[in-house]
Amino acid sequence: PHLQYDRFQLPAFDAHVYVAMAERPAFFTVAPWGYRLLAPWLAAVVPAASPVRGFYILTWLSLAGAGLLLFAWLRRLGHGPRASLLGVLLFGLSGPIAAALDYPFVADPLCLCLLVAFLLAYEASAGLAVLALIAVLGALTKEILLAVLPLLFVAALRQTSSVGGARRWCVAAGRATLAALPAFVVTWALRFWWAPHLRGGDLPPSVTSLADGIVLVLVSWRSWWLPALVSGLVPLAVLGGVLRRPAWPFLRRYGYLIALYGALPFAAGVYVGTDERPREFFSGDVPRLMLHLVPFLIPLGLLALERVLGSRNLSPAPEGWRVPRLIRYAVAALA
Repeated sequence: PHLQYDRFQLPAFDAHVYVAMAERPAFFTVAPWGYRLLAPWLAAVVPAASPVRGFYILTWLSLAGAGLLLFAWLRRLGHGPRASLLGVLLFGLSGPIAAALDYPFVADPLCLCLLVAFLLAYEASAGLAVLALIAVLGALTKEILLAVLPLLFVAALRQTSSVGGARRWCVAAGRATLAALPAFVVTWALRFWWAPHLRGGDLPPSVTSLADGIVLVLVSWRSWWLPALVSGLVPLAVLGGVLRRPAWPFLRRYGYLIALYGALPFAAGVYVGTDERPREFFSGDVPRLMLHLVPFLIPLGLLALERVLGSRNLSPAPEGWRVPRLIRYAVAALA
């Protein structure tokens, strides 16, 4: 309460990097933050606001937008209006949201908003063009959003239901590859054209360093076990996944994303020494990085609550969105 953040006084290293990027959008700071262009660029163009103030506004708008999109996504999944509003309430009161508001100088809130937008467009069958555009924006925001790209293949399979046999799989694979191509091109260009002096990057972790990192996380369990429960959403989601059969299709679609985004805070929290061996596990980022997991916990948690309250099974999803052909072409061109 006694501290007023400005461009000279910021909470941590990440904030200094992102604010520098917002002040000079053409200036490359340091990898990997320097590749995450969209959030600092948006913070820079907020009318009548400094970059620091722009990050505050962007964080609030991103989280508010994520809440609205989450409500629509829950309705697409078959939850009723009251259950969906309850899900948004649980989302807004969760620890990761509070952590994001406490530390607004990063790209994670915008990343979350784009993630929920992609999930909504996927469930609504909005088409590969819309998904491709959201994926490009995600690639400009944070590289972890590339993890949703395998869903493009499932979306393409839906569009090729009239084609039979192995040809359907080939056509779907071709369409999904074409839809994912802009996001991959952006990711490649940022690393090999935007900052060519860093070509090659870091080497992948060795088996020894990976094992040391896992041991370090396990030894530090006292510092992260409580934030890892995500304000009670994790045990509630486990109950929903175990007790309710409607959770099984959801887990088949999104199980790999749940595992990936659940492991992300622990992978990011392992800090290495001069010899590239992990020396310390920093648990302070665990609550904030759990942000990407929260949207997947909410539907499972609602299933558990609906079981306790004796509610019926999920209602069938409404018909998907029919995006006009001209708009699809325009969105694809924009991607």
